[in-house]
Amino acid sequence: MRILGLVVVLLSACSERPLPGESAGESTTTGAMTTTGEPSPTTLSPTTLSPTTESPTTTPLPMTTPTSPGDPTTGELPTTTFDVTTAVTTEFTTGFPTSCGPPCPAELAFEGNLDVGATPGDFSCVTVVQGNLRIDADASPADVATLVNLRQIAGNLTIRDQPGLADLSAFACLERVNELTVQGMPQLADLSGLSRLDFSFSVTLDGLGITSLPSFGPGFTGAGELFLRDNPALTDLGAAANWTSVLPTLVIQNSPALADLSPLAGVLGDPQQFYSVSLIDLPAVTSLEVLKSLVDVGGLQLVGLPGVSDLSGLAGLERASLVALFGLPQVTSLSGLSGLERVESSFSLGHCEKEGMDGLTSLAGLDSLTFVGKLSIAHCDALTTLSGAPTLGHVNQLAVTDNPLLAEAAFDAFVTAVGSVPGECFNEECGCQ
Repeated sequence: MRILGLVVVLLSACSERPLPGESAGESTTTGAMTTTGEPSPTTLSPTTLSPTTESPTTTPLPMTTPTSPGDPTTGELPTTTFDVTTAVTTEFTTGFPTSCGPPCPAELAFEGNLDVGATPGDFSCVTVVQGNLRIDADASPADVATLVNLRQIAGNLTIRDQPGLADLSAFACLERVNELTVQGMPQLADLSGLSRLDFSFSVTLDGLGITSLPSFGPGFTGAGELFLRDNPALTDLGAAANWTSVLPTLVIQNSPALADLSPLAGVLGDPQQFYSVSLIDLPAVTSLEVLKSLVDVGGLQLVGLPGVSDLSGLAGLERASLVALFGLPQVTSLSGLSGLERVESSFSLGHCEKEGMDGLTSLAGLDSLTFVGKLSIAHCDALTTLSGAPTLGHVNQLAVTDNPLLAEAAFDAFVTAVGSVPGECFNEECGCQ
């Protein structure tokens, strides 16, 4: 076996090693290893390689209040904090692997972050990476193919920009990873190589040729974060219907063939859960019924949904940190938001540099709204009045710009009706923020 640039340290009486986020318990530390008296994999330590700047992370649950409002123009959601640590645990023995992968004279654990492009070699006996594993365009496909016995990654797995990669069969043994990112490979349509993956808190599938969300392993119960971006052939989210845990953070962006969101109803179905949801540039979507259980959200961004004709799927929504609606030209009323009471940070109807809500003629439907941190209304071409929010009593900042049929008198009347508007601007005064 060829392993370049690595030193193999053999420990004959070492035990299960806690991974990042685990408690060391009664263990003792010898050099770079932590021992408790049970056998463990041999450890590989990089010697000629400076580790990448990334550090392994553990992802705690459940989500709490977001700390930033997010960006409705990019699909970035509010930053979320967590309060219960979920650790990646391992259980290994020395000798020949028996559960998965080809035989090896010993099981090896790679300490720290592994960048396959920067550290070429034969990894065919590596079963654990104690940090992050990164595979970029400069990684040799032959070296990637040697990861066939890899079962656990304590940190994150990133696979990106590998033009010759047709499948993920090299990861057929992978069971656990903290965060999974597969990105920038439009030729990659087959993710069945991840059929043993039972845990990944965060899943990002970006710029791929997939037609369906993968099922992953038989023990996979769902993710805490799901990001699906720029997957033009994606049509099927059916795998999510079998997930049993909630999905607190969801972003689906630029998937023109995706029409059916109903498989997500279960993972978005807990009215006690604090969700953040972005649906962006999905022209085939016609219904928001999948969002009917949302009550309190960190971020809700509905952008570029020309097939959606009403907001009735949002009838349960009461509170939000951020709401952004633009590019829904068929929506003529905000009546689907009749239960919305407060938007703490930002409420945007249209965007000053992008589309508006061209079907709206008023704010009719915001029957329960009492407070908005910042209210922005832009490029709503049919808007003639700002009436329709009878209980709104405070707006910290108000920016109304580029609504061609809205007179300044209508703006002034709205400010007077609200009563408490510390900061305001109309048209040219506003700029674009």
